[in-house]
Amino acid sequence: MTVIEMRHFRTRLLLALCFLLTGCDLFSPDLVLRIGLPGLPAQWRESFGSYEWQLCFPAPNGGLATRSLEGALKETVLILPKQGNLPVSACIVLSSGLRLPPAGGVYPLDMEADNGKLQLSWENGMLAGLLLKLIAAKVDITTLNSRRLAEEIWSRSGGDPWRLDMNGMAAALAEDLFTIYAIRLLPTCSVKVYPGAGCWFLESPWSVPREADGAGGLYLVDLPAGRHMLFAQGGGAEYLLSVTVEGEVLLLPAEP
Repeated sequence: MTVIEMRHFRTRLLLALCFLLTGCDLFSPDLVLRIGLPGLPAQWRESFGSYEWQLCFPAPNGGLATRSLEGALKETVLILPKQGNLPVSACIVLSSGLRLPPAGGVYPLDMEADNGKLQLSWENGMLAGLLLKLIAAKVDITTLNSRRLAEEIWSRSGGDPWRLDMNGMAAALAEDLFTIYAIRLLPTCSVKVYPGAGCWFLESPWSVPREADGAGGLYLVDLPAGRHMLFAQGGGAEYLLSVTVEGEVLLLPAEP
């Protein structure tokens, strides 16, 4: 065997070994990822009984796909298209059918170096939801600086990204008019509702339970305009809440 033939043989052998060790990922247009699901916030653990996860992610053949998982699961495996800025979101779906704001992660931003897992977090749920919204609108996000965007979303949200105007950010990104000034808080108002005695919290993972007054009233300060969910700490009662910028409020029991 000549030197050239020996080199070709070694090259073919290395490629074959690489193919076997990577499970064909090297040559596949798809990416196989372990997905880590986050622990629930304390008020959710104390208040919600049965629930399931619903994941949303880019499908290998284009568009978006969903998958439902048992609530007890801590991780799963997804097949995704091989590209940058791949968002995955996972929201809790309660037995009543109510869907809570999702946790999320972006590949490769949220990959854990020690175990090769894409770890979802509540902090990046807004970012993942935003990127999924853009993918659904067929906007190219592959060159987006997702790390900078994640940092700006968190810092400008005051510690709760769900207070931000996601639709406004999505529109600016889709029209290529995005600057950090497009990351804006939603308009807010302060309202009083009467869900009854006990402690109550809103749907955000960062909502702190508050105790109603003697008349069963609850004063919600700087509540973003729009639709919300209100839950009794410890379980047992769920309400749908709608608030306008002018402070008009509607509180209705959530029905399964």
